[in-house]
Amino acid sequence: MKNTLLLVILICQIGKAQSLNQKVIVLPENTSVEDFSFLKEEIKEAQVVMLGEKTHFDGNVFEMKTKIVESLHQEMGFNTISFESGIYDVWKAQKNINKGVITKEALKKSLFTIWAKRKEFQNFINYFDRNKKDLSFITSFTAHLFPHIYCSPAAVKNCFVHPSQS
Repeated sequence: MKNTLLLVILICQIGKAQSLNQKVIVLPENTSVEDFSFLKEEIKEAQVVMLGEKTHFDGNVFEMKTKIVESLHQEMGFNTISFESGIYDVWKAQKNINKGVITKEALKKSLFTIWAKRKEFQNFINYFDRNKKDLSFITSFTAHLFPHIYCSPAAVKNCFVHPSQS
């Protein structure tokens, strides 16, 4: 019985195993869009980039992710954003923004409060507002919608859909 259980555990682990080349890139405290130029090589032709966090309540992660979003938008042409939030709520926020509702108000009413009402998230809201003509939200997501995602185990997880799998 123990051998069978061990075999099942090993098969499950091997089946889920991914080869990860862990790479640490130290960023300066005051980052700029240019500091993320390495992303062009790292994600290459990926159509989806997912930015996660270790915990939802870490403000400095919100600030860094906003800078990454700015870089992905300005340097690589990414223009669609999806949040882990209510599907209808995110759709409604975009619809209201398109109608002229103030971005901050639309997002406060639509995104989970772990994002929308945090001080550190306001830079994202301001960036989105300044660029709302060529940025848009799509409905929210859950991890099971992206079966081909490869994640790095870094403190701030960066998940990329491999281009050949998209």
